[in-house]
Amino acid sequence: MEPRKPAGGVRLPTPDMLLHTAECLFAENGIATVSNRRVAEVAGAANNSAVNYHYGSKTGLLLAIVRKHNADLEAIRLRMLAEVEGSDNPRDYIACMVLPMTEHLQRLGRPTWYARFSLQAMTDPAFLADFTREVSDTPSNQQSWAKLTALFDRTDLATLGHRSRLVALVVCHACADFERELAQGRTRPGGSWDAVGRFLVDAVTGMLTAPSTRPPA
Repeated sequence: MEPRKPAGGVRLPTPDMLLHTAECLFAENGIATVSNRRVAEVAGAANNSAVNYHYGSKTGLLLAIVRKHNADLEAIRLRMLAEVEGSDNPRDYIACMVLPMTEHLQRLGRPTWYARFSLQAMTDPAFLADFTREVSDTPSNQQSWAKLTALFDRTDLATLGHRSRLVALVVCHACADFERELAQGRTRPGGSWDAVGRFLVDAVTGMLTAPSTRPPA
């Protein structure tokens, strides 16, 4: 198998090529089935231990992929938060949590793999906790969540927390599905990352703000 070529077909330095290749392989095949050795082979590294040399372990490699994307996601989200400063509309802060991903994927150009990689990470028991912590503990995500929860009654916060876990899966699946459609050249008319983002903000706002059905007293 030939190494996946980044946008523009430029050959990357070995550490970056390992990241790029690993992201592609994990996205397409799952995390558990792809070894460090396989990543090194497909990346064209001279040494099969290149992943361990540059990233220490498979977990180190996975976290490096997430952090590479987090840098851009953080900048987008901080910009969006500044644009809605002072808002009392939950939808604005939900948009700050959802839209950075679709904007980031749009900016990357085609093809992308990060949405499918994220889905694999969210459904891999061995990496789920590390992935969730790395994604959710960023300053912009913490700020978005704090702004959102401040608009809810304290009695609803537990329900909101439970729903947020379901929302994360919905967003991840939707982005991965659209990314897969793009990769296969079978997008529907009008399909775009912008449209996916707007659809998800509508859906997530409905999920998080819907009234709770409580058992009778």
